[in-house]
Amino acid sequence: YRAGDLNAALGAYRQILSQVENPRLRAITESYIGRVQLKDGDWAGALRTFRGLLARYPDERDMNRMYLRFLAQYQIAVDKADKRSPMKALSQTKLDASGGAVEKPAEKSADKAGEKKADAEGKK
Repeated sequence: YRAGDLNAALGAYRQILSQVENPRLRAITESYIGRVQLKDGDWAGALRTFRGLLARYPDERDMNRMYLRFLAQYQIAVDKADKRSPMKALSQTKLDASGGAVEKPAEKSADKAGEKKADAEGKK
C-alpha cells in the first residue's frame, strides 16, 4: 500500500481475509480493502466494502480501539451527501491531506510556478 502498488495491496488484504477467522482482524482487513479501493478511485467498490463492514462487524474495533463502524458510517454518509460523485471529492481531499495525493510533487511545483507567474503578470 505504502509503495503505491494498489493491486498488490488489494490482493494481499484479500488473501489475509481468506485466511483469518478472528472477527476483529477480518473487520480491520475489510477496512483496509475499502481504503485501497478509495485510493484507487473505485468509489462503488469502497462503498460496498464499507456497507458490508458495517453490516458484518458493527462492534469491532481497530488496533487503536476505535470502532470501525464509525469509519464505515462516515464513508456511507459521504456517499449519500454527494450522489453525483460518490465519495470522490472528500476522499481526494483526505488523500491529499494525508500525503496520498494522486498528483505528483513535480506537477504541483509546476502549477505553483505557473500561478506565481500569472499573478506577477496580472500585477503589471
